[in-house]
Amino acid sequence: MGNESSFRLNDRYKVRDVQGEHIILKAGNVNSTVVGFNETSNYLWHKLQGREFSLDDVVRLLTDEFDVDADTARADAAKWLDDMRAQNFIV
Repeated sequence: MGNESSFRLNDRYKVRDVQGEHIILKAGNVNSTVVGFNETSNYLWHKLQGREFSLDDVVRLLTDEFDVDADTARADAAKWLDDMRAQNFIV
């Protein structure tokens, strides 16, 4: 995955806090599959919502907020983007 790629969160999905858990639901779909988000995914979702972003943007958010080195953050960011794309949560 190249650094120059541009991503955007799919606005058909919304993160909700339900009884202390972060879940993502397809907007307007009561039969949606519920997917749980950990704190890191929830943090990234809220920081990136409504704008285009790159792998480098995700890496920067991770290194700024968490105690993680740049190489680990890059690997984690690439995996997060792959997982999000597989679920159609990013376009």
